[in-house]
Amino acid sequence: IIGGDNEQGKSSVLDALVTLLEGKAAGIPEPVRNGQDKADLTGVFLADEWDAFDGELTVRRTITRAGTWTLTVRAKDGAMYPKPQTMLDKIFGNTLDPAEFANADVKRRIEMLKTITGTDFTFSVVGVYWINCIMSFW
Repeated sequence: IIGGDNEQGKSSVLDALVTLLEGKAAGIPEPVRNGQDKADLTGVFLADEWDAFDGELTVRRTITRAGTWTLTVRAKDGAMYPKPQTMLDKIFGNTLDPAEFANADVKRRIEMLKTITGTDFTFSVVGVYWINCIMSFW
């Protein structure tokens, strides 16, 4: 859970994470802060037993004011991946846009959860209650 007062950077953190993982597909209109020449995003991801990678991955995406986007993904041993975006898409799959989820009706929320989990499940009354509980945090 990310919390804080207005204008404290909560949305910026989420935008940075989504941009790091999805690149241009994230649809962030101005990924480079006003007055800066570039945005440099770096994330280190540690694998759990269910992940599609082993060990540790360092993901770095640089975006210049001129519109150049570069992406590197390195394993802990320094090995680089030749198709880094393809690898990220495989590992992290579909992401959930918190704002879209918060503004969606229950039926759309269920469809969004089905998409990101890759399962075709049916919600019971308890499941619908759970989705509405999630909304109390947004």
